[in-house]
Amino acid sequence: MKILILSDTHNLIREQVRDYLPHVDCIIHAGDFNSQAILDEFKSYAKVYAVAGNNDQHLEEQLPEALFFTLENKTFYMTHIKQALPKDFHIDYYIYGHSHKFEHVEIDGTVYLNPGSPGPRRFRLELSFVIMTIEDSISIEKIVITL
Repeated sequence: MKILILSDTHNLIREQVRDYLPHVDCIIHAGDFNSQAILDEFKSYAKVYAVAGNNDQHLEEQLPEALFFTLENKTFYMTHIKQALPKDFHIDYYIYGHSHKFEHVEIDGTVYLNPGSPGPRRFRLELSFVIMTIEDSISIEKIVITL
């Protein structure tokens, strides 16, 4: 299973992201679409697991603030902001965004993953997203967008 993981697209889907869309089984988006059109485009390619970000007030009726789901027997919990993770909750992967900064760490058996942002550049942060592959093992590949 190939999974596109991203956040903070802020009304922009770059060509480097579009190149992956036909080849993924699902899309995980940790909020700040800023546009119904962006959400709809992702849905036209694959199943989308998504939460509302702080800039998604117009999408709050269709997107939750937090989402728990399972893929290939792995548990995922997603919120837009990292600090929203419940403290007494064990999951395999915690996905979040908001900071636009890539992070991939494992703490007490939980992988914390912020894919960064492939949207408009914020400060001097690199533009990035993640491709996760779940087969016999799990790989997490950070994709950096160069302009």
